[in-house]
Amino acid sequence: MKTPLYRVLLAILLISLLVGASAHFQLPVMGYAAAYWALFFFFPHRPGQESDLMAPAVPLALMTFLYSVIPVLFWLDAGATYLGEPVGTRAVTIYCVANLAGLCGLLAGVRLCPPAPRAAAAPAGPAEAGAVAVRNRIQLRLMTAMAVVSGLACIRFVWEKLDFVHVKTYLDSSGAGRIEKLAEGAAQPLQEVIFQLIPMILITSVAVWAIFNAARIYRLAAAAVFGVSVLTAFLGGNRSDLVRYGIALLTYYHYRIRKIRAVTFILLAAGGIVLVNLVSFLRVTTDVRAMVEVVRESQADNAKTFSLKNSTEFNVGSTLMTLIQSMEDGRLSFNGGAYVVDEMASYLPRAIRPSRPLSMSERYAEFVMPGVLEQGGGLGFYFLGEGYWAFGLPGVFLFSLVFGWLVQRLYVLFKRNLRFEISALAYGWVMYPLIFSSIRSGMVASFKVSLMAAAPFLLLLLLSRRPAA
Repeated sequence: MKTPLYRVLLAILLISLLVGASAHFQLPVMGYAAAYWALFFFFPHRPGQESDLMAPAVPLALMTFLYSVIPVLFWLDAGATYLGEPVGTRAVTIYCVANLAGLCGLLAGVRLCPPAPRAAAAPAGPAEAGAVAVRNRIQLRLMTAMAVVSGLACIRFVWEKLDFVHVKTYLDSSGAGRIEKLAEGAAQPLQEVIFQLIPMILITSVAVWAIFNAARIYRLAAAAVFGVSVLTAFLGGNRSDLVRYGIALLTYYHYRIRKIRAVTFILLAAGGIVLVNLVSFLRVTTDVRAMVEVVRESQADNAKTFSLKNSTEFNVGSTLMTLIQSMEDGRLSFNGGAYVVDEMASYLPRAIRPSRPLSMSERYAEFVMPGVLEQGGGLGFYFLGEGYWAFGLPGVFLFSLVFGWLVQRLYVLFKRNLRFEISALAYGWVMYPLIFSSIRSGMVASFKVSLMAAAPFLLLLLLSRRPAA
């Protein structure tokens, strides 16, 4: 059902006022917010396209806006980026135009795809319905067996994601942890994927399915496993795990149990943003009492500590600001897409190609903070920076168009196979890197993570194929 025009205009006005309230109602930032959401709501959509809140265009547009506007709000207060880098008005203007170009590219890419089916294709008859039910049972049993076997075989790695009592702080698992990984060799990241990421995907996927479908005793056990995973991620300050667990649960519920309504979606999105921002500040410790003390101390400055404008997570868009300013100053130049070729080399593990080129995020980190990689540090890299670094504003539009088209094609593929349980389970895991993680890690790299997340489900499909007659 088409949304009435007055509701759309009211939504645009409300968003503009909310953003303006954070910037003393300065007209330029309010104008950017209004232009952004006007583009989103009035961009021509393909006829027959269903309004699906979990379709890539909706969360991508929301995340891009959030990550783009917060650095502007911070700049208006400080006159510099979150890292203290001076940025001029011209660079910020180009930055805002780049984000609008990126949104147009994403929506154009979605528009070029054929419309996704409104619902899972109904079985042609009793025979096909029976075949679908049988295949679902086979796939679920296989997934459960794979989760148990991989979990037991990789218990030392999996236990790190479940041991909330001895969980490490974010500093130990990221900064110092990266140094340890470098010392252990190039094969260590590949070991994490095989022995930790894939088993945890299988275990939590089984848990999500069981929470909604299994007998009571198994539902309780599944909820306990899922809850322990979430608690460990929270105490360890692992925002990525927190978000991907939540996305996996919500997408399965949305496509297999009940459609999530707009109001619920807005509340969940707002809650998720607050939680992710809160974790960004609380992950200096794993002690709950110390976390409470951090919250209490923040009251002294009227909770400015937890303001989104001061969040390291949501200020990652400032990397594009710095990139633009560096090009305006002549310190950097457009690379004509050469770095994208190097980025593709990151698909090969260092165990196979130890001398592979640096990714764009690594190049940016070395440019801004020389030596940070050797110290175990790193920086996020705003996903529109890839296109801008290559060809400027046209590059932003072109890269976003291709990215939007590819992500939408995957979405259509999933929608066509939603009669199978593992499609709904896989959707959240595969789409998390493309929709949520890509904003701060880049478009090209996000497909690599998505492929790794898809690996166990592709194996399931292979093992559950019926032999040819």
